[in-house]
Amino acid sequence: SAELGLLPALAGLVPPPGGLAELGLGALPAALRDAVRGLVAELDALFGAMGLREECFAVGALSRVLAAELAGFPPARNRRRAAANRASVVFVDRTLDLAGAVGHHGDSLAEKILSVLPKLPGHKTDVMVNMVELTALQTPDEACCIIAPGCLAQPNNPAAKALWESFMNLKQKEAVMEARRHLVEAASRENLPIKMSMGEVTPEQLSSYVQLFKNNFKALESHCGLLQLVLAAVQTLKHPQISKWDNFLAFERLLLQTVGELEMPSVLNQLLPMIKSYSERMQDDYTCEDFFVLLVYMYSVVGEIKNGEELDKAEEEVKKALVKAICDEPELSPLLQKIT
Repeated sequence: SAELGLLPALAGLVPPPGGLAELGLGALPAALRDAVRGLVAELDALFGAMGLREECFAVGALSRVLAAELAGFPPARNRRRAAANRASVVFVDRTLDLAGAVGHHGDSLAEKILSVLPKLPGHKTDVMVNMVELTALQTPDEACCIIAPGCLAQPNNPAAKALWESFMNLKQKEAVMEARRHLVEAASRENLPIKMSMGEVTPEQLSSYVQLFKNNFKALESHCGLLQLVLAAVQTLKHPQISKWDNFLAFERLLLQTVGELEMPSVLNQLLPMIKSYSERMQDDYTCEDFFVLLVYMYSVVGEIKNGEELDKAEEEVKKALVKAICDEPELSPLLQKIT
């Protein structure tokens, strides 16, 4: 059909690390250069079928290259002269693709739950919730698998669904208050001896409320979905990694606030003292994997980087520190095994 426009696969159209400064198409790697030219031709065909005379805007170096190529493409110039309709086209670099995957975004309890609790086997977007607390089983082993784990998916429980919405959309402080409110309402309906206390909600307080359902099988069955979500919140807030999660978020926020003022060498020099070997690290210190996450985030949000001797020196120091830390690891994680 003349009205059908097929675009090529765009998975490879990602700006090279470090940006392109103000260089043109000739500075791109051959494969990326061919991909840009292919996209320009496809866009021209699409706009031609739609009868468009486009005005292009670009955000990012690769987008500027793409917009410039489209503007100077001979068939596109001929098309624009005869086109009857006008349109604005905005090209945006995909520099932040990786930042979204490795970043810690805001004060969301849902994101923390999904980040720190172990994944439910066979699932990518659900976690295992330890349900031992609701049983008579006494074990110090937090990884005990005698009791089947709970999960986040509770499609048949309206209260649990509403609470999960709160976990996703509200700040952590408000989300845990919602968890307490739901527990109090559920306990009141079951005539359980619960007292609504005011003030800050703590994991211990939520856990004590959950315990009220433990010996009442009917109440436990009726509100099992809600209890699983509350236990997920409690276990997340008590998790030893949660303080590190907050440190990640603080570092990323600081980086975003100063990204226009600090050069990359300064950021790397701030990062360098934090890289510690296995024998020097405390529980809250970053691991080698954590530093790779931070570096990916940093290079993604900083955007175009000015090359120079100072940057080369700072990067070399960070490389040396990371290599030393990796070599000191008693056992390499799967990620480090792939990298090394």
